[in-house]
Amino acid sequence: MPNPSDRYPAAQPDSAISPAGPNGSDPWGEHHRRAGGNGPWWLWALLFILLAAVVVRQQRSEPVEPDLAVRSATGTIRYPTASIEYTLPAKLYFGLRDVSPDPNLPRMLQESVDATAGFADLWPQKPALFPAIQRSPGAPPPAAHGRLYAAILAADTLDRREALRRLDLVEPQLAPDSPLVADVALLRRIYADDAPPAPDIAAAMEPAQREAFEKRHGLFARLALSFGDESAAARQQAARSGLTMLLAIVLFGGAAGAAVLAGFAVLISFAVLLLQGRLRRRFVPPGRSVGELRDDGGPGQGVWLETVTLFVGGFLLMGLAGDLLGAAGVSRAGFLTLGLQWLLLLVIFWPVARGMSWERWRGEIGWHRGRGVAREVGAGLLVYLAALPIYFLTAFVLVVAMLLWSAFFGTEPARPLEDNKVFELASSGNPLVLVLIFALASVWAPIVEESVFRGAFFRRLRLRFPFFPAALVTAAVFAVMHGYAPIQLVLVGVLGLMFAVIREWRGSIIGAAAVHCVHNTIVFSFAVVLFGQAMA
Repeated sequence: MPNPSDRYPAAQPDSAISPAGPNGSDPWGEHHRRAGGNGPWWLWALLFILLAAVVVRQQRSEPVEPDLAVRSATGTIRYPTASIEYTLPAKLYFGLRDVSPDPNLPRMLQESVDATAGFADLWPQKPALFPAIQRSPGAPPPAAHGRLYAAILAADTLDRREALRRLDLVEPQLAPDSPLVADVALLRRIYADDAPPAPDIAAAMEPAQREAFEKRHGLFARLALSFGDESAAARQQAARSGLTMLLAIVLFGGAAGAAVLAGFAVLISFAVLLLQGRLRRRFVPPGRSVGELRDDGGPGQGVWLETVTLFVGGFLLMGLAGDLLGAAGVSRAGFLTLGLQWLLLLVIFWPVARGMSWERWRGEIGWHRGRGVAREVGAGLLVYLAALPIYFLTAFVLVVAMLLWSAFFGTEPARPLEDNKVFELASSGNPLVLVLIFALASVWAPIVEESVFRGAFFRRLRLRFPFFPAALVTAAVFAVMHGYAPIQLVLVGVLGLMFAVIREWRGSIIGAAAVHCVHNTIVFSFAVVLFGQAMA
């Protein structure tokens, strides 16, 4: 079977990476102009409107009321699950307390939870590792249920009096009709100096009262009701989860550290080769050859903009459909939304439906073997290694920026609902849900997202723009389509830039798709272990 890149020079191996274009040619040459304009203005406007709608839908947030309850649009009240910022240190404490020789470990973990709960002022004798976590004067305190969890953990990491000290700070922020008022009273009984054993208090509770308490607070309710009984099932399970999380963190951290060290070497090698002019660009922008100018009677280059617009519109419609199904109380709405997303796979074949030949489609979108599948995958992995130091450095800078935000504004930026939904699904422990999400992350995303963003959109932008503007725009759109929290959006954008580099260098998108699959598989596997154990 002939390689489409032999006929459609989207992947010719004879162009050096240079701002002046292939082999120093004029980047705005005659064939470039003949290949088509920027596309109908209304199609660009429609794409912008659809992107804005996606961002608005995914970045909206619901406030958490200070005394625990969250009121939905339907007026019902739900209770938020303890976030990983509280459960992870708590389980690490129970997993490590019998194996760690460091006597300061309990205090370190408690200090981490107290910082999240806004109790940093309780540690004046020890300078904070990151002073920026101090909340600004006059800022509202964190949600009361989180501060309650800090008090419950303090009973184990420190002592009873420290738990009561934190409860004293929680109680004034509660509304009189808050369910936490009764919860604080119960915890005062458990942690009083002359209190009977906590299991006895739990046994004397009305079944409905105990069930409601555990429903509101999950892990922390079970820890409070078993205080002092180290053989309790809740504490044994927390210890097992903590050790599992520690093992995952050590393995992932060790592998990431080794990969970053190797990445520095690869990055330096790439820099040397680039300065020597030995890196050859195999992506040739559209319109640089007469052979690309509608020689099969198919559509012009504007069809790639149509493809991107259809994808964004379809993604928005499916998201809204999922929202409506969830609001209507349809069971398994999450399953339906995950399943419907596979229909977007059909969008990447829109140019073929418009009359483009299969051979030309493969050549221009990038689904050709380039210099061989194994070689393309290997090249993509080398770029991935080279990008890892930049990726982790960006992550570090973003964490510092978030701490500074916390210092100046007194709270973290709002987290989008979409991020919470994905987290909730990933930490649910439902095997079918995990399989569906894994398939989307490791199969659907590399195929569909690379075809749309590095295939169709990048190609369309390269019709008029040099590499860096085209790469930045595609990376930005790629990031905002994910609907994560701000710190994650920037990291996804860095990945998008890396995928664009692979596309520009190799012409084929096989390497970018392979790296996309590898990255998502590693991150998802780690998240399932860490989040699953933390939220179990």
